[in-house]
Amino acid sequence: MLPNPHVSFRAELPDDEEFPHPPGYGIARYLHLALEEAGLRPKRIENWRDGGWSIDCPINGKPLYLFFAHARDEERPWLLCCTSDLGLFAKFFRRENHSDQKRQLALAVHHALTADERFSDIRWYTGPHFGFAKDDPWTREPT
Repeated sequence: MLPNPHVSFRAELPDDEEFPHPPGYGIARYLHLALEEAGLRPKRIENWRDGGWSIDCPINGKPLYLFFAHARDEERPWLLCCTSDLGLFAKFFRRENHSDQKRQLALAVHHALTADERFSDIRWYTGPHFGFAKDDPWTREPT
């Protein structure tokens, strides 16, 4: 699996009147509830860099989170990433990258997206480096 699983999708959820900026708060609320129902313990929803939304979701004591934003791309309108954001020193010293926990979070996100017909065109990125080229390898589920 990629160090940080990425997924693109379409969503047919209305904008939230309470938190209209950035777009996607309704998606964040849905994902938060779905993660709780999956037995995970997501923390509060936060505005991610004023361009999207994030949800901290530690798994087995490992600091994981997801963040997503509207990409304003007709082919891939929403992009989401499951990550643990290890720092440069951790990567340099080859510390654990929490891949099992990232896979667990990605599978929970995948289940949430595929369980609701308001989400479509769900595609996971499986290549070694994340990019936006049309020929990048995408799959129907996280690997």
